[in-house]
Amino acid sequence: RFFANPGILATKHAVFASLTLCLCELPAYLGRAQAVEPGTDEIPELRENWLFDAAQCDLLFQGRISKIAWFGPLGSLGLMNLEAAEPFAECPADQLYVVEAVLEQIIPFVKATMIAAGWAAESKGGFTLVALFEKQLAHVKWIRKQGELEIGALLPHAQQNFVEALLACDATHARMLAHPEPAEAKLGWHLAFDGPYDRAIKEKKTGVTPFINIRRAFPGLLPPSAPRSVAGVVLPEPVVAAKVKVGKGKGKGGGGGGGGGKGGKGEGKGEDDDDDKVALKPGSLKGVVSWPDPTHMRLGHTLYDTAAIASHYSLDADHCFPVLLSMKQGNDKHALCAHWGKPGHTSGTSEKHARPKNFDLRYVDKHLATRMDKTEQDDTKGGKKRKKPG
Repeated sequence: RFFANPGILATKHAVFASLTLCLCELPAYLGRAQAVEPGTDEIPELRENWLFDAAQCDLLFQGRISKIAWFGPLGSLGLMNLEAAEPFAECPADQLYVVEAVLEQIIPFVKATMIAAGWAAESKGGFTLVALFEKQLAHVKWIRKQGELEIGALLPHAQQNFVEALLACDATHARMLAHPEPAEAKLGWHLAFDGPYDRAIKEKKTGVTPFINIRRAFPGLLPPSAPRSVAGVVLPEPVVAAKVKVGKGKGKGGGGGGGGGKGGKGEGKGEDDDDDKVALKPGSLKGVVSWPDPTHMRLGHTLYDTAAIASHYSLDADHCFPVLLSMKQGNDKHALCAHWGKPGHTSGTSEKHARPKNFDLRYVDKHLATRMDKTEQDDTKGGKKRKKPG
């Protein structure tokens, strides 16, 4: 209670006046606890100067648990970035409590912080704060096992449910601070078992069980999920079949010259049925891309300013722009790659084929490209077509 509001007690007793001298040491005290390598008693060299932000300390002792930046530059992300060769970016607020990797970083940070602040490591009466985060992590892992259809509905619910649980923790902490006999207040749990948080999780699990049974019994009844594996595993992209138009085809048609061709004996143009599909090979359509100059690429009816695109998204000048700007799906877009098989151009996850964060093709088409009319298209075809350097 003193650290939550030292001003009201500092003059009550000489001991409280002395405790005010400790306030400035709290960031270093809690920071050392947070910086210790889990499972050891050692602080890695790169973490030695870590301090827990003073404003965060105030929030902790005031019981404003939901306002603390457990993950972010002032929390476990900032601590993690001290040892990272390149810093990791913050997590969007609406995903903060439904990403396994984020929760796994938060949990040891919360545990070290709460124990150093005097709270129990575990409790039989309810969830400690670290136990609550562990419960959320287990729930998110369960969600990830479901189909894409279910995941899309379950994750937002899990995020909101946990935010509400943290607000309930604020209320519990406030009641602890208001205890009429501070000496009898036990800093144990923050959230009671079998409360709204627990019940909401149980309801969702009960509701999803029929979907699990249906997917197993009737695999084709619900939309299938994309091929997947556990986090960190990169799966090869599946070969996606594409329609192939036939330029000229000899055919007698259905009978005496009708059907697929114009005449029974002559050559007629036609198109394969939807059922006749052939996969496009990587690099097979590289000829449809032209480069009027080294910084402008023509694809279809659009002229792209690749220099401006590279600058806007911090890309290398030799990025594979045909693949990046293609509207084709799956492996079909690799048919436009002029360097397939070379370093950086071997798969959909290769360096030169990777899409940058926040890439928006609609923005590119509107601001970094020009729609060409027929005259301009003819100009780019009339002897000015060249291969991109490199």
